[in-house]
Parts: sequence; structure tokens; C-alpha cells
Amino acid sequence: MNDRSTALPILIAGAGIAGPALAFWLNRAGLKSVVVERSDGIRMAGQQVDLKGPGPVIARMMGMEETIKQKTVPEKGVTIEDDDRVEWARFASNPDAPILTEEIEILRSDLSQLLYDETRPYTEYIFGDYIDHMEETADRVTVHFHSGTTRDFLLVVGADGIGSRTRRMTFGWNDPSYRSLNQYLFYFTVPGYEFAEDYWGTIHHATNGRVSLARLDGKGNTRMCLSIRPSDPSEIDNWSKEEDQRALMRRLFGDIRWLLPTVIEKSKDSTDFYSDQVAQIKMDKWSNGRVVLLGDAAWAPSSGTGTSLGLLGAYVLAGELSSHTDHTIAFESYEQKMRPNIEPAQNLVGTILPDLFSPKSWAGVMMFRYITYALDKSGLAYLIVKLIGLGYRDKKEVTIPEVYFQLLPPNERLKE
Repeated sequence: MNDRSTALPILIAGAGIAGPALAFWLNRAGLKSVVVERSDGIRMAGQQVDLKGPGPVIARMMGMEETIKQKTVPEKGVTIEDDDRVEWARFASNPDAPILTEEIEILRSDLSQLLYDETRPYTEYIFGDYIDHMEETADRVTVHFHSGTTRDFLLVVGADGIGSRTRRMTFGWNDPSYRSLNQYLFYFTVPGYEFAEDYWGTIHHATNGRVSLARLDGKGNTRMCLSIRPSDPSEIDNWSKEEDQRALMRRLFGDIRWLLPTVIEKSKDSTDFYSDQVAQIKMDKWSNGRVVLLGDAAWAPSSGTGTSLGLLGAYVLAGELSSHTDHTIAFESYEQKMRPNIEPAQNLVGTILPDLFSPKSWAGVMMFRYITYALDKSGLAYLIVKLIGLGYRDKKEVTIPEVYFQLLPPNERLKE
């Protein structure tokens, strides 16, 4: 990537977290990029995400850590409640041993907006369009967009999420890398309604693997996430349209007391309702020719580390592209440096934790409550997290892969 001033731009599919972060680092290296996003703008839907492990480090390297912290949700921790809102356990935020609340908790839409605002002065964004098909030649990729536009790009980066069209287009439409975890999520915001007076998230468990999480967003609203890991996956039907998904949510969660009668009724006013299926993406290789995958499109860990790994991956990929003239070598080096971070995060899902956290039977629900009660009252929860760690939580010092990043001085970086 030596002739940066005359090179074709790099196309990034996806304007979530990893895509704009990659645009940021490519610009630092003097490489042009274009971001295409299927939605009409930055997506405003979504719940809180956290930055852990490499996430805060990369944010600091981008000069955005303080900006991000100004947008954080002031969550104090989480409580475990039963149907009558009786509290069984309370786990406060603890930077040294975070259980469910990290030091940096931010709405996904806010983080996306911050990254977009940071990069749009020097990055071309195309909203409301997507890659229809593409053709690769020796020195470029010719991309045909759904809108009918055709353009040439040096490389294509698929940062378009767990259901990545770029991945399926490049590696096969049958998508064997997609592995369902038999967990389904319903997200929505209850506008103008605060379920509590202070910033404690609240979790409720019910039979058949149903878990509900309520959080205040700092904007006068309640953000809900309803999760189910059903004993019989055939219970999940009529999944294609939003009205069907809303009806399915009411059927699956309608018998639970707690906060749900109120928030499900008020969810009719929600404009950001969406549902998703939890899955992992496991691939033998993240690139094919001039196309490479980034973030959830390549490795969706589904263990709570996706945002931080997306930021790290963007940094590493841009660094390798900035220091290698051969994209195949850059892609191989990127993958070699990132895989040691990805595999431990994905392995968390293979433990007993998902089943323990989503009990199927009433006995399992009560066992979970008594376990969390004991962990809370004894203080052992923080000690266990500190000793064994979960994901990155056992590492006070985070090692960022060594990247020989050819950063251009500010006066030589690309301008609008």
C-alpha cells in the first residue's frame, strides 16, 4: 500500500462499530476508504455495549477515550429480582472485578455516532445502499451496488455484522460458519418510562430459559432485552416480519409478572424494536482474494467481548495494510495476530455458563437465585471473577498485538 495518494479507495461494508473504526485508522495511514451502510443512517437501535480488555486501550490510542466516557451510562451495577420485585442479589460495578457492569458502558448507537462523527470529515459514507455483487481482477474489485452504481475499489472489507452479506457472497451462501446457539433476543426501548429511581440494571429469570434485563439509558427511558433459550426450538416461529416478532415476544413472555406486563404494553410505542438470533461465526480463514472480514462478520464471539474485539481488529487490520504492499501478506498477518484474542472469547460460550444463566426449570431458576444470593452476601462473586476472570476481566494489563503502523503526520493525512 505504498502509493497511497493515487490508490483506489478501500470499501468497508457496515457503519456499525468496527467499520468506522477501520476508516479512522486507514485515514491515519493515508489510505482512502468508503463506507457503505444498508440502513438510511447510523442505526439508533440497540442496547448498552461495554469496553473491556483492549477496548479502552484502543479508544485511548484513537484519542477518543474521554469523549466516549462523557457518553457512558452511569450504571451502578445489577440486581437479581423475582416476580414480586424482591431483590435476591446486588452486584455493584467494580473496576477490579467487573461482574456484569464494566467501567465503560455506552449505548451502541452513541458509540456508532461518535465514530461516525469522528470519521465523516475524511470518509465517504453511502447510506441506504449495499453490495449486490462484485467481480475481482488482478488489481481491484469492481463492486455493483444495489442502487445500480458500479465502482472500483482496491479491497473490500466486510464489517457488516453476524449476518454478513459480504461473508456469504464471498465464502458461500449456505454459510457453514454460522452456528446458532439456540438463543433469541428481543430489544426495545420504553420511551419516557423509568422502571427505577437509580441506575441499577435489573435481571429476572423465568422457566424455559427466559431472562429479562431492564436498564436505564440516562435519557429518561428504559432499555429492555428479553432473551430465551427454549427447550424446543420449534417454539420460535413467525420470525420474518416485525409484527410477527412482536407477537412472538408477547406469547413467549406474556405469562411473566415482574416488570413485563408494563413494559410489553408500553413497547407498542417503541420505534426501535428488533429481534436477533444469537450465533457464533467460526471460520478457517477470514479473507478470500481481495475481500477480508472484520468484527462480528469474521468471528462473532457472542460472549460480551464483540465491541472491544471489533475495535482491536480494526486497528490491527489497518496497521497491516499500512505496512505491507501485498494485501495477501497483510491479511495473513492480521489473522495471525488476531486469532489468539478471538479463540478464548469464543470458548466462553462452550462452558456451562449459558445454561446456568438461562435455567429451563423452576428448580433451576431457584437454584440460580440462591447461588447469586450466597455469592452476594459472602462477597465471593468479586473474588471468583478476580481469580479466574471472565474473558479479559482477569487482565489488568492488556497486550495489544504488535503492529508496525505507518502513521502519517496530521498535515499529510487525507482531508475531505
